[in-house]
Amino acid sequence: MTTKSRIEPMTLEEFERSYAAEGPFEFIQGEKRPIVSTKTLHNLLMRVLFNRLYTYCAAHHLGEVFFEMTFVLTLNSKQWVSGSRQPDLSFYAADRWTQYLAKNPAWEATPTVLVPDLVVEYVSASDLLSDVEEKAELYIADGVREVWLVYPARRRVRVVIGNVTTLYQAADILKSSVVAGFEIPLDELFTTG
Repeated sequence: MTTKSRIEPMTLEEFERSYAAEGPFEFIQGEKRPIVSTKTLHNLLMRVLFNRLYTYCAAHHLGEVFFEMTFVLTLNSKQWVSGSRQPDLSFYAADRWTQYLAKNPAWEATPTVLVPDLVVEYVSASDLLSDVEEKAELYIADGVREVWLVYPARRRVRVVIGNVTTLYQAADILKSSVVAGFEIPLDELFTTG
């Protein structure tokens, strides 16, 4: 069980100080939610997906793929953080990432203030369905174009694009509408470990 605490929007500096002092957290609907440590299978599956996605995107110059990188949501002047998320994996399309870097010369020293195009979340057996649903809905509301929810216990991946959900079973080939041409057989993913 994670401890949640209510907080108000904070400046980027306050966010960075709090994150450094208290450890990783997500700021969701006014609540600071600590990020819990991951288990071995979680890391193995995400590593397989990261390697496949990163290799494909690099070979085709499609964009950047990150492992557990926090992004923040801001209000008006971009100085006030209204939320933050840390997906297991995230993908940013090349054109959006290049524009972000050009407009943010201090990007290396600040939190990422850009919503990913694709996020991947590992769903463990202990995760509550209501929390998983909420997180997927929030990602879509944030502007994420495609969300993958990976259910290893059921050997399934649920893909959410807007209000459309597609369920992929273990024998299927997972395909992305955001990362053009990317696909991975789920049998390959779920035989990891």
